[in-house]
Amino acid sequence: KHVLTEKPMAITVADAEAMIRTADECGRTLGVIFQNRFNDASQAVKKAVEEGKLGAILGTRAFITWRRTDEYYSESDWKGTWDKEGGGVLIDQAIHTIDLMQWLVGEGDYLEARYDTRAHEKIDVDDVAEAYIRFKNGTIGCLYATCNYSYDAPIFLELHGEKGTAHIIGDKAIITVGNKTMTVEQQADETSGLRYWGYSHKRQIQDHYRAILEGRKPKICGREGKTAVDMVLAMYESSRRRVPIYFPYVPGAPSCPERKGCCCSD
Repeated sequence: KHVLTEKPMAITVADAEAMIRTADECGRTLGVIFQNRFNDASQAVKKAVEEGKLGAILGTRAFITWRRTDEYYSESDWKGTWDKEGGGVLIDQAIHTIDLMQWLVGEGDYLEARYDTRAHEKIDVDDVAEAYIRFKNGTIGCLYATCNYSYDAPIFLELHGEKGTAHIIGDKAIITVGNKTMTVEQQADETSGLRYWGYSHKRQIQDHYRAILEGRKPKICGREGKTAVDMVLAMYESSRRRVPIYFPYVPGAPSCPERKGCCCSD
């Protein structure tokens, strides 16, 4: 059967690769939900980047500051667990913004991250994390994520380039080039449902169905969906080993770009 799965598509690299391989071997369509790529704000920023309106992207930063109570984790036997959920704030909440960041900026080169559990005594996964990300095009990024905030604040994602800046704040984009500023907000007929989920599940589901009918890959296929999983898992490994992790991500690989003949210690 064709499959459209929620994020994360898997909590290990091996499982994600097995899903992609199975879909290819069976001739079936595999898609992964990252609905925020389809938001009007995200599309406007993507267009500005691709058209070169911002110039070369020099830096990017993101803040995901939400609140998840102890009851949120106690309501199920899988949330807040490494073996069933795969982690905490990074793989559950922040992964959407991590996906947007790499989709807008480009392929990662390496990252270094740290996570901790600060406010939830009954879980052992991350409820706060930060990461430094270096992209292959030279862009430098930083990310801060927590579910210990006092409320669910709008996500904040910024790109600053040689010619201008772009901000995504919640479901709004603010793009400034020179003395001109453009604001893009979600269309009124698309703003039903919980705000922090995003509004574009319908758009992504429609694209998935069209991809099946047209015999093409959906806009977010299995391989695209795996990119964010790789970044999150690299952040976890970086924090545990206290080393930078290079891409393409290979779990447990030596912490150097060559990898072969590496004398780095863990």
